Amino acid sequence: MDFMGFCDGLDLYTDGEPTSKFQPLINQSTQIQDGLPKKLLLNTSKETLDDSGEVRRWTFGEKNQSQTRTIMMLGETGTGKSTLINVMVNYILGVEYQDDIRFEIIKEEERSQTESQTTAVTVYEVYGSEGVRVPFSLRLIDTPGYTDTAGVKHDEKIAKNIRKLFEAECGVDQIDAVCLVVKASQNRLTDAQVYIFDAILSLFGKDIENNIMALITFSDGGRPGALEAIDKAGVPCARNKKKQPIFFKFNNVSEKINDDRGDDDDDDDDLEGDYNDFLKQNWKMGVATMQKFFERLATMETRSLQMTQDVLMGRDQLEMSIQYLQDQIMATENLQKMIRQTQDAVEKHKEDIDANKDFDYVVDEPCKIKVDTI
Repeated sequence: MDFMGFCDGLDLYTDGEPTSKFQPLINQSTQIQDGLPKKLLLNTSKETLDDSGEVRRWTFGEKNQSQTRTIMMLGETGTGKSTLINVMVNYILGVEYQDDIRFEIIKEEERSQTESQTTAVTVYEVYGSEGVRVPFSLRLIDTPGYTDTAGVKHDEKIAKNIRKLFEAECGVDQIDAVCLVVKASQNRLTDAQVYIFDAILSLFGKDIENNIMALITFSDGGRPGALEAIDKAGVPCARNKKKQPIFFKFNNVSEKINDDRGDDDDDDDDLEGDYNDFLKQNWKMGVATMQKFFERLATMETRSLQMTQDVLMGRDQLEMSIQYLQDQIMATENLQKMIRQTQDAVEKHKEDIDANKDFDYVVDEPCKIKVDTI
């Protein structure tokens, strides 16, 4: 899926070598697709933040002292979250329509094949392009896509890994925006969407509401039905003066057209010219939308996750206390049950007792069984 010509929809250029202004970036990338524009995967340093390897950080460029803005992306499988992240990266790197090169920080072909199975949370960091289009470095938290078919345990694991990211010693300690990625045509949020939104947003304080924005994909320019879906579900988010959710719309360009562009039939020259105009217009719309998004991001108040970490620690202690009390209650109930069974046995064998006869009786004895947890 490609948004406003930023990715595959921009393959109509004159032949030539990649734009020289990107040579330093090219030197730090690996080509993953021929043709024009050439596609390159940014080479990132990879670090795991937990023992399971499901909470990780991939960094491009040298970390510096510039301000960093952090965005968390939440979205169902198929909403185009990974593509949108690549779009953002191309925007901050300064890629223009006429450039014959495109960058990816997420290899989309591989991601699309595994997205619905993985529960890994990945932090992507991009340093070194401050001042090109935005005055800050960018940190993007890419959460796994979730579906109604994967089951609650799958979604719980996602929420748990996000929680690990906030608790990790070298994890994320602040956030600027939580972006809910939803298809424009969606008139109702699925159970999985509501669950994961609630589970993740419950990790934050109430002050995070003004940092939550909707990114609407597959938009055709009209008012997206997804806004009503968000309202009906009661998902908290930033709102404008009219109390409407603040959102940014993104369109997509058909990959099928890009597959056919290699045909050199002269009869299609007029059609190709119209298509080029269409792509350019989509590109301009995309740049305008991204500019508005990052302008708003620059003005948003950064939220410290220290309170979140304190809340999580307090929640852990509370859960431990509740578990301890539950264990004590269960132990007491089991003891009472054994006493009742003994009393029943004594009553049943009263004649044997009076006659000093031996007798046997059975009581239930509790035992602990280890079960696997998430």
